[in-house]
Amino acid sequence: MLKQEVEEILSRRPFVPLIIYLDNGEVVEVPFSHVALPLSRTLLVLQGVKAEGSRVATGKVEFAFDRVARIESQKPRGSQRPKKAS
Repeated sequence: MLKQEVEEILSRRPFVPLIIYLDNGEVVEVPFSHVALPLSRTLLVLQGVKAEGSRVATGKVEFAFDRVARIESQKPRGSQRPKKAS
């Protein structure tokens, strides 16, 4: 993908957690907007961030924009309440 395409997806509001699929099959999760940092030629993704306002990360992954095969929205986990049967 191009840098512009990645930046456009990351800047969408409200932010929806994303999954980035790389060309080598690696999968990178982006749970919050502030953990994905576009640099001049690469995207830096902080890992292990537990909350929206947290500045504590346990790791990082950096890769070139052209290694991004696709980006998908991550489905919410258990946030859907079951509907009442009528």
